[in-house]
Amino acid sequence: MVARSRPRDFQALEQRRKQAARLFAKGETALASIARQLKVSRQSVGRWYRDWKQGGAKAVDESVAGCE
Repeated sequence: MVARSRPRDFQALEQRRKQAARLFAKGETALASIARQLKVSRQSVGRWYRDWKQGGAKAVDESVAGCE
């Protein structure tokens, strides 16, 4: 049986990155909790947090799509 992948909803992924940036700006840094809230992997949130610390919300917005 061949697994079928769903097409990515890049707009939804962008919204999740922006929501994560807002949470970081509020001081929330519990990455696993944010990941559960946004329904993404903890690794993605960790990458977004690293980007946010280095360049703010704009850096998160520019995260490479397809690396989720």
